[in-house]
Amino acid sequence: MQFSIVSYLDEQSTNEIRKIQTTLSKLTGSTTSLTSWQPHITVGDGVVLNQEKLNEFQASLQQFAKNISPFSIQIAGFGSKDNRRGGQNERTTPYALYAGVIVNEQLLQMVNHVTNLTGEHETWYKMPTPYTPHITLAFRDLNQEGYQKGLQYLSSKTLSMNATIDHIALVEKQPGSDRETLRVVFG
Repeated sequence: MQFSIVSYLDEQSTNEIRKIQTTLSKLTGSTTSLTSWQPHITVGDGVVLNQEKLNEFQASLQQFAKNISPFSIQIAGFGSKDNRRGGQNERTTPYALYAGVIVNEQLLQMVNHVTNLTGEHETWYKMPTPYTPHITLAFRDLNQEGYQKGLQYLSSKTLSMNATIDHIALVEKQPGSDRETLRVVFG
């Protein structure tokens, strides 16, 4: 089974990002960001786990989460990629539009710890290095024409908001829409 390791945004931040995703979807025709899963930041490489390894990995995440407190991240600005590769066996176009996330010490410590946990497992997706956290706004089914329309739209917009990160979620990759398997709340 293939899993992503993410932190979803709090409700208020999710609503704000959803507004942007919806506008971009109407403008670009790209719907995957709206249908595949909720707005999130990726905090670890995607791992391949059988049931036994999944149980061990979940226990490790739960142990780690006991010792971390919720923290804030700053979401600021927009970015784009025209060379997105995606994960193993993922069908995707090379185009992506995203909101930037400013790396802070708490986020970096969490990602480093998750990286230590995933290091011994097979991966289906590797996070870009250096770590570049972001919130995807349009991807996977975003074509070149939609990408250009999205870039033009975002070039006239600004974004600056804070979000609270208070958990780690393990999400199983499914055809079409991914499924949350475990959410471990901090503290």
